[in-house]
Amino acid sequence: MLNQKIQYDPNDIYVLISHDDVQTPLACNDACGYHNFFNNSNRTPIKYLHVASGGDSNTCASCAFPNGPWGGLTNQLVNTFAHHLVNTVSDPVPFTGWYDPKVVEAASKCTGNFLGAIPFNPNKNKNWNVVISSGNEKHWFLLQANWDIITDSCRLYPSSDCSQFAPPTPLQSDAHNPSSGSMMKAGISVLVSTLFALAFLF
Repeated sequence: MLNQKIQYDPNDIYVLISHDDVQTPLACNDACGYHNFFNNSNRTPIKYLHVASGGDSNTCASCAFPNGPWGGLTNQLVNTFAHHLVNTVSDPVPFTGWYDPKVVEAASKCTGNFLGAIPFNPNKNKNWNVVISSGNEKHWFLLQANWDIITDSCRLYPSSDCSQFAPPTPLQSDAHNPSSGSMMKAGISVLVSTLFALAFLF
């Protein structure tokens, strides 16, 4: 099995998340990760994105932990994943899809712009701007905005009054433990929600 070649699907996006003791110099260029492609044997582009992890947090300014409810590293991973998913979908082979006249891609135009962030209840020292449901649970994240080509500005989707989704009481559930299995479900929800948003952008 190990000797068999991987059958890459050109319609897929492959995601690489590096271990937390790995440092990746290229990740410092844009929001703690990057996306790129390679050609398979048929010269067909295979798209992938790389999400850097904790190994870069002390050496790379773009890997600074967003102060989100899930804690630094977890929020960073989800934020970086969503950011580079947008860039990969809108510009699959870098700088042949959508980018602005300064050669900046859609998500990268809003790097560091945590639009609409509000304090998290009960920990007012942390902020959030996106809530994603996974089953009966809700997950709060601090994510960067993305460029909207219609309004020519950074936006988050869907646009709504975040305050109505704020947790009314302190949260103690397993869903807010960054080491729990719920993180994976939340990450999948981020993927689905981001793709849904992109359907309206492009």
